Amino acid sequence: MSEHVQKDEVCTVVTSKNKSVFIESIYFTNIRGSDNCHGQDEAGYERSYGDFIEFRKVNILIGENGSGKSTILDIINALSQPDLLASLPKDNLKKNEKIKLNINLLIDDNKHELRYRYSPVFGGLKKKEFQLYFNINGSDFNGLGYTLFDSYRKRRLTTIYRSLFQKGVNHANIFSFNNRGNNLETVIEDYQTNFDEYFLLELNNAYRHFHGVTSFREMDGNKCFGRDQNGYFSQVLLSDPVMFNRVAEKYMPSGWRQYGEITSFLQCLPSNSICTIDEPEVHLHPNLQRLLILRIKAIAQAKNIQLFIGTHSPVIINNLDYENGKLFHARINSIDEVKPSKAILDGLGYKLSDYLQTDGVVWVEGPSDKIYLLEWLRAYAKANRDESYNFELLNFEFLFYGGSTLSHFGKDEELIDFLSINQNSAVIMDNDNDYDHNKEVFIQDNKKRVFDEYNSHPNSACWVTHEYTIESYLPDSFRERFFEVKNNRLLKDSGYSKTKIASLSKEEVDSEMLLKNRTELNTFLGELLSLIEKWNGVEV
Repeated sequence: MSEHVQKDEVCTVVTSKNKSVFIESIYFTNIRGSDNCHGQDEAGYERSYGDFIEFRKVNILIGENGSGKSTILDIINALSQPDLLASLPKDNLKKNEKIKLNINLLIDDNKHELRYRYSPVFGGLKKKEFQLYFNINGSDFNGLGYTLFDSYRKRRLTTIYRSLFQKGVNHANIFSFNNRGNNLETVIEDYQTNFDEYFLLELNNAYRHFHGVTSFREMDGNKCFGRDQNGYFSQVLLSDPVMFNRVAEKYMPSGWRQYGEITSFLQCLPSNSICTIDEPEVHLHPNLQRLLILRIKAIAQAKNIQLFIGTHSPVIINNLDYENGKLFHARINSIDEVKPSKAILDGLGYKLSDYLQTDGVVWVEGPSDKIYLLEWLRAYAKANRDESYNFELLNFEFLFYGGSTLSHFGKDEELIDFLSINQNSAVIMDNDNDYDHNKEVFIQDNKKRVFDEYNSHPNSACWVTHEYTIESYLPDSFRERFFEVKNNRLLKDSGYSKTKIASLSKEEVDSEMLLKNRTELNTFLGELLSLIEKWNGVEV
């Protein structure tokens, strides 16, 4: 087995122009149909363009597939791969649309601006024209002018890039690691020995997080992975800890390989580089994702590498340092910075049930309310959805707050926040003669506070019964057997518990007929079911 770099050793690869580089901001319009804009007019053509997107040391991009994450990474990669420039502009423009791309760089704290202006494309993909300007230390340099992009021009553009960056930074200081045919092979080819050394080193440092393997003789440095004298990859199995066992690298667990390749890739990069990584979580269990992002940040910090990471992983996002990093949400026609919130889950496309949690919570006063509402929701769905609709597949849960304790719920510091328990919340309150539906006026402030707060969020809502309590909606003939009205209040007048009465109503009351006769109840249930469907991602 070859010699290994010790854990505390750092192998530095230095380029001839190893200066500090930092992408400060970008601005773009109509790049692959995306732009950093907000809103549009009624016709959908004109948009109000936003400001420059400003970056930090670690930048994470989230969004659905095709929303523009890879476009941002390719804009950055184009600084070292000029052939990407021809793939960036949108081909067919609407009236008055323009194609622009500005990149602001800091090179050893000196500002540099790169401006790309693409001409309208006619004749399809055969014609790719763009104009390239560099603003270096305050002076404009016209790199190309409008020109066709072909193999000859590509060579010329590469030469211009290198000439330009010799004045500031080596163009090879921008690297990408992605799962779409990346330039990983180029880095391995350039630094083959170092890559292999680091690949083994990173795996050996992390082997305790891998199942089924162990170290071979602690006195030899806790080596778990290595190469024999013929260069074959080997590992120490937990079932056979006294010797190395040869195994083909291609048969290693894919997650181990992904971890080792990304970390050794970063180790081989020159200091002061810029690196894009697309979906580093591929093949990785969440525990290994957590280990990977911590290792990525540690290497980037030690080597002063600016990172741009596209991901669908909540584990990676959860480990972002927001003092030194930013999170961006790509949405096809815009890209916006987002803060830790439910918007992150929405951007990743996850539902709470994907984490073995309920997709939403319906807060009610007590268990009898749950029985009524669940039965009535089923009846509403049966009457108002098609035959293929399966109400039982909806994921939500009921929680009880108890009548008088409602005064302890709200947003103030000393109150209990429904939304902190679950962002998707519906609150059902008994009227108790405290609310006038016609005037929309509350008598008690505690109910008003809850009502106003939870109706101000897009994924939550609060309703108040039209009559005294939820039992007031029951058919007169059934209700009067168990309740009586005194002083304009509905009071239980039976030895049965409220829960028992609710259970009896399931057997004796025709719920579909009840909803036909109670218009306000039918409307409320329709709104509540629509909200629950929204939580579950169901389109009706």
